[in-house]
Amino acid sequence: MQKKYLIAMTLLTLVLALTAQATTGYRPGDQSLMLVPTAYTMPAGSHAITNYEVIVIQYAYAFPTNTHVSIMSAMPVWSDFVKTITLGVKQRYFVKGIVQSSAFASFNPDIPGYMLGNVVSIGQPSQSLHLGLMYGWADGEGMNNPLFFLGGRKDVGAKIALMAEFGSTIGSTNADVNSLISFGVRFISSSISWDLGGVRPVGEDMGDLYFVPVLKATFEF
Repeated sequence: MQKKYLIAMTLLTLVLALTAQATTGYRPGDQSLMLVPTAYTMPAGSHAITNYEVIVIQYAYAFPTNTHVSIMSAMPVWSDFVKTITLGVKQRYFVKGIVQSSAFASFNPDIPGYMLGNVVSIGQPSQSLHLGLMYGWADGEGMNNPLFFLGGRKDVGAKIALMAEFGSTIGSTNADVNSLISFGVRFISSSISWDLGGVRPVGEDMGDLYFVPVLKATFEF
């Protein structure tokens, strides 16, 4: 079952990346899809505030254009929110034609936990394919398996984009639990993007629930 989903997602994202006419230029939210990062970075001096599910908030700053630094945490509505504070950085180190690549990392000092990864983006932000790999450590122990992710985006208008993502641990013997698929739509204005979609595990019975809703908003200035 996992291979069928991976093949379907690969074909979908390739079609999104290689068909129709793409627009150029950076717009709010281009630095990520719904859940996974892209290789794209904001223009130098830009700020972004992103809210996930009204629960998690992130601030990012670009200096210069190729570098993002960020801080993320749960909303400060209870005293232990400081334990969720996570520092992040993304560095774009390769740009050639329609191909870009960025390395990214994050650190949570309370756990302590670390995460390292890399993503390659092909195409323009409005019509693109994204492939990435990440690995994490928590409290001195690494993940059993690295996480592979694949995503695609296709703008269907000046202010609307469709997105799909697939993620799976590599070499896992329990793929039904360790694979996720997500999909959604992005509404884009000059300074704000809104993502509305859903995520569900691959091969796991969720009963009457088709997917877990995902709501995300990014404000850039």
